[in-house]
Amino acid sequence: MLDTFGEYVRDFYEDAPQRDTLYAPEVLTWPVFLEQWQLIELDFQQHYHIDLAAPGLLESRRWGWFETRVIGLLGAETRLATHLQNRSKELREDT
Repeated sequence: MLDTFGEYVRDFYEDAPQRDTLYAPEVLTWPVFLEQWQLIELDFQQHYHIDLAAPGLLESRRWGWFETRVIGLLGAETRLATHLQNRSKELREDT
């Protein structure tokens, strides 16, 4: 029974259409993210209801806290995600 199920799952994923990734690797770097600080601030406020300009907020949090939330913005309909997707399209068109 388990062998049959495993074969079914394997066949399903092998036949699944491959889709292009939304982001070019060149845009998935922290320097590129941080160039868009204004978008990050706006998205944090709208998406997470967190004001990054609040005194002491970033100093009191770990890097992982911030990193997790920025990466989360890439999987949602946010200003940052839209900007990086458009930048990725431009990079692909140039090559």
